[in-house]
Amino acid sequence: MQLSIALCLLTQTLSQSPAQSPCEVIFADSAGDQLARLADFDGDGRILDLGEAWALWRESANLTPRALAVEMRGGAPSLSWIDSAKDRIHHGMDVNDNGSLELFERRVLRNSGKLDGASTARAMTVTDDGAVWWCSDAGLRGLFRMRDLDGDGLTAGALEFEVLVGAGGSSHPIETALGLRAMDVSNFAEVEALGDRVVTYSDGPDELMCVFRPANDDGDLVDPGESRLFLNASGKNPSMPQNVDWAGGVLRDLTIPSAFGGSFYGRLSLISVDESGATPTWYFACDSAYRSPYDTNVDQLGLNGLIYRGVDLNGDGDLQDAGEVGLYYDGSHTSSNQVLEQIDAIDACGGALYVAYNEAGRRYVARFVDINGDGRASGGSEVNYDWFDDSIWSKVAPFEKSAPFIRDMIAIPSGTYARANPLYHSMGPGCEYTDFGNPPTLHTVGRAEIGTKTFKVELRGAAAGSYAVLLAGDDYPAWFTHWLPANLGFFGLPNCTQYLNPTWLVEKWTKGVVGDPTGGYAKYFFKIPLDAELIGFRMRLQWIVYDWFGGVSYSGGGEVELEAPQ
Repeated sequence: MQLSIALCLLTQTLSQSPAQSPCEVIFADSAGDQLARLADFDGDGRILDLGEAWALWRESANLTPRALAVEMRGGAPSLSWIDSAKDRIHHGMDVNDNGSLELFERRVLRNSGKLDGASTARAMTVTDDGAVWWCSDAGLRGLFRMRDLDGDGLTAGALEFEVLVGAGGSSHPIETALGLRAMDVSNFAEVEALGDRVVTYSDGPDELMCVFRPANDDGDLVDPGESRLFLNASGKNPSMPQNVDWAGGVLRDLTIPSAFGGSFYGRLSLISVDESGATPTWYFACDSAYRSPYDTNVDQLGLNGLIYRGVDLNGDGDLQDAGEVGLYYDGSHTSSNQVLEQIDAIDACGGALYVAYNEAGRRYVARFVDINGDGRASGGSEVNYDWFDDSIWSKVAPFEKSAPFIRDMIAIPSGTYARANPLYHSMGPGCEYTDFGNPPTLHTVGRAEIGTKTFKVELRGAAAGSYAVLLAGDDYPAWFTHWLPANLGFFGLPNCTQYLNPTWLVEKWTKGVVGDPTGGYAKYFFKIPLDAELIGFRMRLQWIVYDWFGGVSYSGGGEVELEAPQ
């Protein structure tokens, strides 16, 4: 009777789903050493058209991105990611609002490999106070927090990095319904934030989730209320209380038989939370792979492709009670639904769940929405299995052409980042030789289509009332006797770079209040001939500013590819 009442409450809670607002996805592609951004701009339900997928950030030095976290700072998205090859945590903000992260917009938030020792950072998140949390299951094992205490934009100080749980060992105390229990903290696989608390997944001896919320600033999480059991699905550790429905057989057993005696357990190591509704909704996915030793449980039911959904119905801070977790989608090989061979990453946004999965070496992102409010996504209009597939890769530059490997993924509301022009990309940062602090920036507005008169190139952030020159040219590799890009140190500008060999110049005076050091701007409309032979032509652009203090500033360089009319 209690179980049926709880299930009814769960259905009622989940039926109050928020409006499915459009979201876009950023994922870490460790095969191409890049962060890719996907946005369904035309609303056709597919990431299929030119301009809907592009590289937000790309690194050619084999710096493998593994995990992502995003927060809003001053109305702008602040993105952090882990470089698992060199144990670095990076940070980037799209300062010039051009839809990509350029060299000057990125920095190393913390070089953990040098400061903390090899850590093999596995997952990360950001709490409401701006603290970056990350976890590791190798090297320096445990749960860690970084905070910018001195306001320098970095977390390299000795007091700005804390080992809150770990490092390694099996004796961290956590509160459970059965009293204090010892948790193994050597295999943290995932961490997800909700407000000021984080939920972690720990595989290995325990295979469970815990919630951590600092009650004070003493550098640990052992005080009352700071470490609690959140969800125990597998029951792998018999000393820990198991979720009521899994223990009672209502939810699928995650036990996997072993031919050599003993048992393995399916892992719900992929976690996401959707805060867009009145009540936070949690999602958990199994990372088991079809046709692996971990794809079938003791009841001969599939474990690959499973996604669960949870709501804390009684407000006690965990998902251990009856009816609080239900099966959201069964993508296993023993179901009647489309099989998800292996789920790589998940993230929820605006009432929808985005799921990255692979099938026969191909990479896909599916979009799930519970339209009828029954707590499940059962197919039909509720599931779009190929919202994105990697066939778009061959159509979009400057992507690596090899198939992506999605290591982590975040979904954010559409419009969080500016819409980038996929045929425009930055060639590098600018420089300034005045006391204004930042170089002026180059922007393009509109599409560089043949026959257009509205493609605009803008200069922003220059000194008002200054003389500006727009350089334009093709992709010729040299400027006089200097290979491009050319360092201008031989002209006394050692931090400036020329990115093109100009074939024509456009002279402008920057507008704005004369004397305003950064409020000046200029614009120029290109009249592109209606000539099909120009399609694919690459035009390079850069601004030079001579201000009224006698200083010289260069914008960054950009390259735009002329295209056919849309």
